[in-house]
Amino acid sequence: MWTLTHKANMTIDSLIKQGQSEFYAGDITSALSTFEQAKTLFPQHYKAWLFCGFTCLSLGRFEDALHHLQTAQQLNPTDPALHDYLGRVWMALGDDDKSLFHFQESARLRPRLLPQTVSP
Repeated sequence: MWTLTHKANMTIDSLIKQGQSEFYAGDITSALSTFEQAKTLFPQHYKAWLFCGFTCLSLGRFEDALHHLQTAQQLNPTDPALHDYLGRVWMALGDDDKSLFHFQESARLRPRLLPQTVSP
């Protein structure tokens, strides 16, 4: 695990990479701490907010996830993954209309991932 002083000297890309490594290793608490540090050091960096939101979503902290993801949306409103995560958060919070909107927006932003229809 990195010390806070060491993290402060890192670039945003290395912090994001470190947080992802911690997340995929199962150390979700450390991952969130790393993403929070990235967000503090680089408040205009979209991925810091996005990954804070995704990590909070994974922890079931839906209100926190919503806050982070809405900030990420202000910084980069066209990321389909962001809308997918927002759809999941709104679903968990019980707002089906907002959930559906964000799932549809995610699909609209990445149409190549939608199932192909076959004409008879």
